[in-house]
Amino acid sequence: NPVHCYYCPNCTSHVYHHQTVMGDKIVIRTALLDGGKGFKVAAEIFGKDRLGWQPEVAKTFPGPPQ
Repeated sequence: NPVHCYYCPNCTSHVYHHQTVMGDKIVIRTALLDGGKGFKVAAEIFGKDRLGWQPEVAKTFPGPPQ
């Protein structure tokens, strides 16, 4: 399934991406938003790939939420 990545034209940061399998939903890198570092984690995706020493910090999905 295709993934389309979108970058800031000024600094080339990867701001968000869209996975066609997720319909009209997009994944935003919230830490890049003004005040984004203050957002509480709501979910983790691809938790099945988390390293053993990394703690679970929110509701975890093994892959993209369905």
